[in-house]
Amino acid sequence: MSKEPSKIKWSRGLYQACHRDQSIAFDESRAVLSSYRPFMKQWLYFDPRLNEMILQIPRLFPHDSACVAGTKANRVIVVGSQLSSEIGMSAIITDAMPNHDFVSSGQIFPRYIYDPHTLERRDGITDGALTHFQKHYQTASITKDAIFAYIYGILHSPAFKTRFHAALMKELPRAPLADSYADFRAFADIGNQLAGLHLGYERLWSQYPDYLQSRGITITLQDKAKAQAEPSSYYKVDKMKLKQRGSTKDRTTIIYNPHITISSIPEEAWDYKVSGKPALWWVMQHQLKIDRSSGIVKDPNLYDQDNYKYLFELLCGVLIASLKTQELIAQLPTLQLSTLSPAEHTAGRGDTTAEAVSRSQEE
Repeated sequence: MSKEPSKIKWSRGLYQACHRDQSIAFDESRAVLSSYRPFMKQWLYFDPRLNEMILQIPRLFPHDSACVAGTKANRVIVVGSQLSSEIGMSAIITDAMPNHDFVSSGQIFPRYIYDPHTLERRDGITDGALTHFQKHYQTASITKDAIFAYIYGILHSPAFKTRFHAALMKELPRAPLADSYADFRAFADIGNQLAGLHLGYERLWSQYPDYLQSRGITITLQDKAKAQAEPSSYYKVDKMKLKQRGSTKDRTTIIYNPHITISSIPEEAWDYKVSGKPALWWVMQHQLKIDRSSGIVKDPNLYDQDNYKYLFELLCGVLIASLKTQELIAQLPTLQLSTLSPAEHTAGRGDTTAEAVSRSQEE
C-alpha cells in the first residue's frame, strides 16, 4: 500500500475499501461542476467511495445520466452562520453542488429534494408553508417558486439582519411575513433578480458589456498587439492584486495581470459580502498554486480551456453582480411586521418556511 502523497491521499473509507480488496473504476460522468467557494467553481469527481461525509448531498444533487449533479438539477440557498457581531449572516444561492466550506458553517435550503434512487422529485418548500402564505395574503396566486424567491430577498434585507441581529447570532434565520401582499411581491421580485445575478455571474460580462463603463469604471488593456497575437497568454493570471499606494492597498484599482488593469472601482462594489468577505475578494483568490505534498498544480487558467478570457470575464461579471446587488438591496421595501407578537418579533418567527424546508431535508 503506497502512502506517497503525490499518488493518493488516504481516508478512513479508502483504507476500508483497500482492506476489502474493492476496486474503484473511473466514471467520466462523475466529473461534475461544484461550488467550491462563493463565485469559485471547480471540477469535482463525485463518488461516495472517494468523498467522505456526503450526508444529504445525493438527495439535493443526484447522480444520473439524465440528472447529473451540479448541472442545474437544483437550486439551493446556502445560509452561513453569523460568525460575530462584525461578520453578519449571509446567504448565497447556487445550482452546483456546494463544498462543505462553501460558506462558513453553511446550512442548505433546497428548492427541490430528490430520491437518490428513483430520482423522484418533491418540493423543498412544504405544502403547509404554501398554505400559510396563501392564507395570510388571501390569494391562491402565490407559488412555491415565489416563496423561495421571497426568502432570498428577505435574507438580503438589511432591515431583517438588523432587526433580528441577536437571534441570528444563535440560530438559523426564519423568514417573517411582510405585512402586505405588495411587499411580498416586491421581496419576491427582487429576490428573483438577486438569484439571477448570483447564479448567472459568469455570463454578466457578455449580458451587460457597457455597464461598467456607465458606472465610470475603466478597463485598461496594454500592449494590444500582444492581445491579438497571443490571446491565451495575454489573459493568463498568476495572481490578481490591488494596486499598492505606499503601505496602503488601493481598492479602486485591481491589477488583473501585467497587461490588464481595472480602475475607478467604487467603494460600494466591496460592500457586497458573502461569509464576511467581498465577492470581489473571493474572485481574486483564483490564483496559480502548487500543493506542496502532492505536487498538484492548481491553475485557474485551465478551468475553461475553450475560453481564454474566462477569468477576466468572471472578474468583470462579479464586479457587475456586486454593484447590481447593492442597487437591488437598496430597492427592498421596509420590513413591516406589525402582525407579529413581541415574542415573535424577537425570535424572528413570523413564518415557518425555513423550518419547513429544514424538516423536508430530514424526512
